[in-house]
Amino acid sequence: MAVITIVLQAYGKYHDGDFNINGGYLYITIIYNFSVSLSLYALFIFFFATSDLLRPFEPVLKFLTIKSVIFLSFWQEPGT
Repeated sequence: MAVITIVLQAYGKYHDGDFNINGGYLYITIIYNFSVSLSLYALFIFFFATSDLLRPFEPVLKFLTIKSVIFLSFWQEPGT
């Protein structure tokens, strides 16, 4: 996504915060939101599928740490 954003900026099709359908920001945002949502969903499913097997290792804190990294990177403003 970063490479696509750089290419779009080089051609003047990416303007941060501009949701115009002719620009690239809208589509990058949609793809990024979908990928983050899918990764959080997959992590949630993985946790429930393996919770019985991993119970001796107490994976809840590790699960929450990874989930928070994904969630916070999602809400981090691009370009900062």
